[in-house]
Amino acid sequence: MQAQTISYFRIAGTAASIAAGPDGNFWFTSYEAIGRITPRGEVTTFSVYSGMSTPGDIAAGSNLMWFVRTGGLGSIDMNGTVTTYDIPSVQPLSVAAGSGQVFFGYYSGIGRLNTATGAVTLTPLAKPIQVLSMAAGADGNVWFVEYPLSQVGVVSPGGQISEFALGVCCSPIRIAKGPDTNFWLAFNQGDHIASMSAASVTGLYEAPRVNGGRYADISSITYGPDGQVWFGTYDHMIGSVSSTGTMRTLAVSTDVAGINNLTAGPDGNIWATLERNPNICFDVCGPAEPRLPLAIARVNLINPAPVITAMPKVSDPATKTPTLSVQGVGFVPNTVIRWDGIDLSTVYVSPFEVQLAPGQATLAVAYGGTFLAHNPTPGGGDSPAFTLAPAPSPPAPLRRRAVH
Repeated sequence: MQAQTISYFRIAGTAASIAAGPDGNFWFTSYEAIGRITPRGEVTTFSVYSGMSTPGDIAAGSNLMWFVRTGGLGSIDMNGTVTTYDIPSVQPLSVAAGSGQVFFGYYSGIGRLNTATGAVTLTPLAKPIQVLSMAAGADGNVWFVEYPLSQVGVVSPGGQISEFALGVCCSPIRIAKGPDTNFWLAFNQGDHIASMSAASVTGLYEAPRVNGGRYADISSITYGPDGQVWFGTYDHMIGSVSSTGTMRTLAVSTDVAGINNLTAGPDGNIWATLERNPNICFDVCGPAEPRLPLAIARVNLINPAPVITAMPKVSDPATKTPTLSVQGVGFVPNTVIRWDGIDLSTVYVSPFEVQLAPGQATLAVAYGGTFLAHNPTPGGGDSPAFTLAPAPSPPAPLRRRAVH
């Protein structure tokens, strides 16, 4: 399975870390709020970060999401109810949920929060490191990176910590669980990706080359439902690497500075949060209407099933040429609109809109009929039928009687 397209979603703000939730949606942190986006792209935000200076990590628990906040941790349930936990002595950097407790990494240490009592246990590490990323294993242990060392660690449910030197050139910045007991690492020195089993590196792969031969700047990593390891970069690129080292890349819109974070979803796709490009106009764009920044991307390994909700007639403001806007959710760049079984040409606008060509729009508005949106495989399929009423017939012209 190989991704062919990327869909983009705009939100009123930023998006930092993202994780798939137990409700089948995707939850993300931002400067302004905790956000939730459905597989179809519908966004809801919950005000949490009042006064926050840095949006933090987020991870799924059994029935809620855990996130890093300034001065501690927080949780949010699937209805948007927030609970905060102050940890005044350290600042958490990363978080992973375990059974009955939540693990967090901080500067030179690992912490545990008992979810029943709220009690916090801190375990300092011997060397000055940053625990930038954590990943929970199937056995209840939580693995973590020790930046800037070429080293990883693991903490057991009982709090016992073991540390392992990787024996490679680079410092890991991200860790992601792979299949079985395997993990994957992303490095910022030399910009490599590595597979790891039993705390030993089993494969080391170079990042793609960009801009005069330098390595792409890898920012994030996740294990995909297609058996590939997906990575994000700050070089307008999302890529994947197989267990044998085969690497593929997809270009990301230049309207963003790069990828902040990645997660694999139960919908079979890869979701990413995007770093806002400060050089692109978003809030005031000259005579055009203001538009929100691109904030979240979906790599379409599995195309969504589309839905049509409205078909308003619109006109080009300059030429007055009529077009027909097909609005709904789940559209991709190769979505086809079928009118009474006939495929029509479309222009992709966003995951929420495609437009018909002017000539076809004129006929469709005049005659009406049954419309379907169709997305190709993998995934995809037909939307429920949408009926558009024909345009009303113009009144008969008035006849003037001759006056003698």
